[in-house]
Amino acid sequence: MTTLDQEVDCIIESGVLGRSPVYQRLLSYLRETTRQGKLPKEIDIAVDVFDRPHFDGSADSTVRVYLHNLRQKLNAYYEGPGAGRAQVLQIPRGEYRLLVAPRQSGPQGKPRSHVSFLSLPGFSASVFAALAIGWLASGLISPRGEYELAAESRLWEPLLQSDRPLVIVLGDYYIFAEIGKHGGIQRLIRDFRVDGREALDVNYENADVPGTAYKDIRLSYLPVGTGPALADVLKVIDSRNRRVVVIPQSNLDIQTVQSSDVIYIGYLSGLGLLKDFVFAASNFTIGDTYDELVNRDSGEIYMSEAGVPENPAADYVDYGFLSTFSGPGGNQILIVAGMRDEGLMQMATILKSRELIGGLIEQIPGSATAPAIEALYQVRGMHRMNIASRLVFASTLREKNIWTDLSEVRAAVPDVPSFRQHRE
Repeated sequence: MTTLDQEVDCIIESGVLGRSPVYQRLLSYLRETTRQGKLPKEIDIAVDVFDRPHFDGSADSTVRVYLHNLRQKLNAYYEGPGAGRAQVLQIPRGEYRLLVAPRQSGPQGKPRSHVSFLSLPGFSASVFAALAIGWLASGLISPRGEYELAAESRLWEPLLQSDRPLVIVLGDYYIFAEIGKHGGIQRLIRDFRVDGREALDVNYENADVPGTAYKDIRLSYLPVGTGPALADVLKVIDSRNRRVVVIPQSNLDIQTVQSSDVIYIGYLSGLGLLKDFVFAASNFTIGDTYDELVNRDSGEIYMSEAGVPENPAADYVDYGFLSTFSGPGGNQILIVAGMRDEGLMQMATILKSRELIGGLIEQIPGSATAPAIEALYQVRGMHRMNIASRLVFASTLREKNIWTDLSEVRAAVPDVPSFRQHRE
């Protein structure tokens, strides 16, 4: 077995390529063409790997996006499971081939950020598993320059220069159990009407089936896309060595919203307490299914196809949402959300690139000085992966509406004098 085969096999076996078969197929294709001494073109890969006989590289970035993501996965492997290997597998820039090169010892990385994952009621083991995936994939020991550049951008500077506590809030979902006749757990249930123990008692007080009971088992879960999105966000934060605490949305309280800088990562349907704040001054409202947004002025509807694609093997559309504004105490809030995994992961991809952030800022008149902006992206997905995106809406926000229109929120904030002072 050649060194090339050894490296490719180790990478595939490590699981770093994820569950999508596309990356394994792409890597295997590059191994075969490298063995044969061929240098395939972009259109060759589009036809042979992605089955796109009518590929137009000027309008379709699928191949370039997948190659970019594959390079990142190779980096993640050699910074994680393959950290002890004497050689590394590379894809040279501008070329579609594999290269095995000796590992080079680089400069010492920056110290790790102080990241705390809080173990709180309702935050299940599955949540920590997703966090661990994001943490291990993030390569925090040696952050690359792209994240340092992103940290200098308009969207990140207010958060990373602040001396307030920084809290990452992950959009989790409550699960409860159906108990069978003999007292064992019959099945786990996710019901959108039930977001906690109190709602469970109200909605399931009288079981439909005699002898069936429903029980709170202190369990919640995270969407798959939360791990990769968290990894990208942590890389940017680590470039400034900021201390950060990670909590589930189910444990977020109004005091944290008032006093800490907050980054939300998750689905729009998982915003919980933050939902009213986010959409108080937004140009959108959330549709009944949470897989759709409606433009308040035009009535245009943006609906995700990622939940149940008509053809899972073909492209489908999802939407990603970014929003940033000041909290009631002058703190900063950043929303990184998607209707589904594809939109969520693409928003994190944008936030780790100063170039992509700059392109967004350029599309919003006055955004260089505006304290609050929002953006909606249409994201192309395939095999539960984000392929590419395009900006479909971007605007500044009427930030004062967030804290003047929500009387019920004002009543919930204990420090009323400080809250009113901020409003004025």
